[in-house]
Amino acid sequence: MEPTISPEQVESIVLNLHHDPFQILGPHEIEVNGDKSWVVRAFVPDSTEVYLLDPTTAEEYPMESAHNQHFFEVVLPGHKEIFMYQYRIVAINGHQRVVHDPYFFLPQINFVINFFKLRKIYTRWKFTKNNSIHSCSMITE
Repeated sequence: MEPTISPEQVESIVLNLHHDPFQILGPHEIEVNGDKSWVVRAFVPDSTEVYLLDPTTAEEYPMESAHNQHFFEVVLPGHKEIFMYQYRIVAINGHQRVVHDPYFFLPQINFVINFFKLRKIYTRWKFTKNNSIHSCSMITE
């Protein structure tokens, strides 16, 4: 199947230049032949193979590289809703691991920033000579 993403978008992820990787990576709803479907994308630099794993059924979907040997995607036709998936990653050295996709979950940083703005909490860090953190104090105004 042809990639659902442009080479420029892949390059922006690979070179760490994209302003919002959540727009590219993780699950995205698409249309395939007029039907609702899902595409899942991952960038895994140390991998040779990546599989999307459904832990409830143990079914695996092989992901195909798209415009870069470490950028993968898989289209899940027939799935009306996305399920809580995992990746089975085969690393360059042959080791395998199963991980959750951090891009499956919505970004939470806006909540944290707004919380700190509302509470007016500031953090002061004190560094030692070797740049390790020595102490931290919270100041609330």
